Amino acid sequence: MKTIDDVVIPAAGSKKSMESLTQGILSSQLLPLGNHPVIYYSIKDALDSGIKNIHLIVRDKNSDVEAYVRTQSFSNKINFLYQPQPLGITNALYQARDFISRDYFALVFPDTLNFGETPSLQQTLDFFRKVQANIFTYSPITRDELQFTSGTLRLEEQDAPLGKRITSFTFAKKGEAMQFDGEHKVSFIRVLSTNYFDYASRALSSIPVDDHLPFKELVKNEPTYSFPLKGRFFDTGIPDGYKRALEHFRE
Repeated sequence: MKTIDDVVIPAAGSKKSMESLTQGILSSQLLPLGNHPVIYYSIKDALDSGIKNIHLIVRDKNSDVEAYVRTQSFSNKINFLYQPQPLGITNALYQARDFISRDYFALVFPDTLNFGETPSLQQTLDFFRKVQANIFTYSPITRDELQFTSGTLRLEEQDAPLGKRITSFTFAKKGEAMQFDGEHKVSFIRVLSTNYFDYASRALSSIPVDDHLPFKELVKNEPTYSFPLKGRFFDTGIPDGYKRALEHFRE
């Protein structure tokens, strides 16, 4: 049975949408949320799920995110990787290609948080043991909750013996998603085979880079399942979503 030992957390990008809160000085991953900065929760979720190797992608060795993590007791469990230029998620993940120890790894977006009784990554790993394939996890949300996220996934799915298999997907930004009457889904953790890096290499050879293309190639060529996470979602990568998360911690 295949297992997952590696998680990749991309935290090198800068978000212009968050400058009203960061003042262009602080990384959005270090904005306070409860008793910890935002980045803490993704790392803690991975540790609580028993992950052996956490690859954290930051801008460079002077990153304030790296400086914070190095002060924490779990810093010895972190492998820091670097993406000096904000060249997108494909370029960021490609930095981890030589560090993945098994056939599959997990991708965790640190801006999207999900709080439930069971760690989000643990829920994902439990489902992976069942399907042994790529996974796109998501949180179903209401139309009223669209204002608190940057966009949603639209999945085309078919029933399969082990669950719902994705046949294609598109990402709809918030304005586009508002026009869609079907079920709204916010993207969370993804489990990817290491074939992702082959698709990423091809995508990086094109200008501009289509960051969705390697994921679409995986879905096209390999079994990929959707899985709904249990818990409450927060998209801290936009101001309204971050403020909503703050209110949650004040409750």
